[in-house]
Amino acid sequence: MSTIDSLMRGKEVIDTGAPPSVP
Repeated sequence: MSTIDSLMRGKEVIDTGAPPSVP
C-alpha cells in the first residue's frame, strides 16, 4: 500500500468515522 493511499484511507476514516480498512 502506498503512502498516498494510506493517507486517503485515513481521510476516509475521518470523513466516515469508520475503522481503517488497512490490513
